[in-house]
Amino acid sequence: MESSVTTIDEAGELFSELASHVDYAEASGEAEYLAGLSAPAPLTLMTDISHGAGTAIPGARSLREALESEVPMWVPVDASDAMRGHRFVIADRHRAYGLWERCEQRFPETRGVAETRTYHERVSPWFAWQQGVSEILVAGLDGSTERVGEAATTVVVYTPRGVRRMLPDLSDEDGDSIRRVVAKAKAGVALPEARVAIDKVNNALRTIAFDERAASVKYACTGWILDDDGVLVFGAPGGSVDASGPRPDVCVVAPVGSAPGALKTSSLGSLRVDRLAKDDEARRHAAESISLTLGITPRRLDVGVAVIGAIFSAPLMLATRGVVFIQGGAGTGKSLEATVTTGFQTDEHPDKNRLPISIPKSSKVGAKVIAGWARGLTVAGDDWRIEGLSQVDERAARGTLTTLVQAGYGAAEEAKGTQQGGLRAGQVSQATVLVTGEVGPPDAAQTSRSIHLRVEKGDFDLAGPGNAYDRWVECADAGAPNMLFSSYIHWLAQRADAIGGLTALMREAESVRRAWASTRTEERASETVASLAVGWHYLRAFLDDWLLESVLPDEAALAAVFDTLVRANVDVAETTSLGARLVEALAAMIQGGSGHLTSHSNGMPTPAGRWGWSVRTSNGDESGHMVGMGPKLGWVSGTSHTPECDRRVTIGVDGLKVAWSDVTGGQQWSRETAERAVAPYTEHGAKGSPKSKPRLADTPDRREGYVMRLDVLGLSSEEADGVAIASREPLTCAVATHSDGAHHDFATHIALVHGGSLDVSGCQECCDHVSARHREAKALR
Repeated sequence: MESSVTTIDEAGELFSELASHVDYAEASGEAEYLAGLSAPAPLTLMTDISHGAGTAIPGARSLREALESEVPMWVPVDASDAMRGHRFVIADRHRAYGLWERCEQRFPETRGVAETRTYHERVSPWFAWQQGVSEILVAGLDGSTERVGEAATTVVVYTPRGVRRMLPDLSDEDGDSIRRVVAKAKAGVALPEARVAIDKVNNALRTIAFDERAASVKYACTGWILDDDGVLVFGAPGGSVDASGPRPDVCVVAPVGSAPGALKTSSLGSLRVDRLAKDDEARRHAAESISLTLGITPRRLDVGVAVIGAIFSAPLMLATRGVVFIQGGAGTGKSLEATVTTGFQTDEHPDKNRLPISIPKSSKVGAKVIAGWARGLTVAGDDWRIEGLSQVDERAARGTLTTLVQAGYGAAEEAKGTQQGGLRAGQVSQATVLVTGEVGPPDAAQTSRSIHLRVEKGDFDLAGPGNAYDRWVECADAGAPNMLFSSYIHWLAQRADAIGGLTALMREAESVRRAWASTRTEERASETVASLAVGWHYLRAFLDDWLLESVLPDEAALAAVFDTLVRANVDVAETTSLGARLVEALAAMIQGGSGHLTSHSNGMPTPAGRWGWSVRTSNGDESGHMVGMGPKLGWVSGTSHTPECDRRVTIGVDGLKVAWSDVTGGQQWSRETAERAVAPYTEHGAKGSPKSKPRLADTPDRREGYVMRLDVLGLSSEEADGVAIASREPLTCAVATHSDGAHHDFATHIALVHGGSLDVSGCQECCDHVSARHREAKALR
């Protein structure tokens, strides 16, 4: 493409033809101006073609510079298309504005001479061009990048009124189609009526300044990135940094497939690491944010130590990380503690309503994408709870929580099967995760991967004006925590450069983690807490370079806190394991007929055989009277007509004692330990207590105990084998011969003997069969 006037003759010809075509007056001073051009000349911009007064814009030697200039212009452009041979002129000012085509008219030969005249015909009063194209990249474990998705094109539309409408990040398909550009621009321009004219405008879109299109790179992830020059950069949407300082040229965008502008409406868009402390006073102010953070929980040093350790270990992207799990009732301050991550990582005002993930409202897919995108940073998931959620919502919340915990634990060997995901298949999550909730992790696997912190009212200094949290917020609003974290990232980049790159830095951090964990004997509990110790190790080395190590707790105090966290983690894991075994024991007793439930009025529930009841027998003679088998464990709400999702089992204290004795082998009963163990499986009452006395559907009487959903105990109709077999599985089983003299399979027996009803409580054969089938299914699961 030629983007400049190459000869005086060509410039004069183009100008005179354009002026004559639009009926302008004879241009004054044209010859003097054109005579001043040299060949080859810079791109010439005419500021007022109606009077022929033209000036060359200094430095505007390319069509791109001319198009991006604020000065009105007319620009001769040779934009020949291989198929059509179109030559376009882009003109600005008065009636000459728009896209013009250079045409030739041949006249019949006269006296042996053929005459050809050139003229310009306007194709459209507006035009568009592809200003630039950008590739979307994601980074791997070592910072190396690869392209993901298709390139994005930026198109600029120039309207007849001189307004420029920019359309960023169009797909290849949209950016190459003038029809789609017009539809998306909403700039008040219309396509030409003739199809051939539309093709010409489309050709101009694709060819104008093609060789001058800006090529850029955008990263669809945060964290350590090796740029095109091999420089290690820590990218964040609000500002990036490398060993030399801030990198404003590094652009971090939302995960691939996100809605346009998604980061602008999320606190994730405010993540930044480019605010560096430039003098001693700024450094002291930044370092004070550590003591202010620890002061939020003056009675609980372990809480502040865990949160700070998580934040400063995140950029090291350890293979195994601990998930900080803060559990407490409503109003304890746990969500406010989570905003500490906001203060260190963003320039936003700390706000618990702006935390990136609300567990009851987020999907597991969304949580996976965010955790995969936020490499080297700490992601907070807030408000894990059971109370107030429907059965469907609770299942969804459990899925979100499980995804977060798995993503936050890292890429340890035993976790590889659960760590696939993020921005693309196969990417290992490199985010650190902090979770707050009213209840603890729901199962032993999540507990073993969590650093569990149980908090109560009074643990946080929130009372009165000027409390510790308010002072920390004031410090965060001034930017001190973010300045400290940004400077820490900058220091890590310098350290990586000094020791051989990102891989060397990660290898060094892993050796520190393994060395710390090897001094403990608690295995997984030590592995999870070790990540916090590594974060503090590097934070101390960083502040030692600043000569400000004195703001940190002494190493002996930190060692004591880490030991406490390890022991607490072991205790919680054992308690959670105990809870799972207690629930399994209760389910087994009910399903196996060694324990039973009654209705809330202490009568026989329906269908009775499902709740541990059976036909009374005496000397082999069946009386037909149903009785509860074994000890009474609690109550079941509703009737056989109540929807399954509305029915609940309430285990009484005596029932929990029975399960305790069965599980522990007769150890001394501890109500506090038992309640804490079953808490994750219950629907909590007031103030987060696992014991409650709710009003339940189709049940006038209220009973106090540990309320559980049917599916938690494996007693829902979806899991009851009798229902599954009768409705879906025509399986054959040995059912005794009945009064009709026939030997039926189970499904036929239900249809003929019980009229299709699943209430088979009066049939011993059915009850025995359901129990046996359920035990088989449990064993297979």
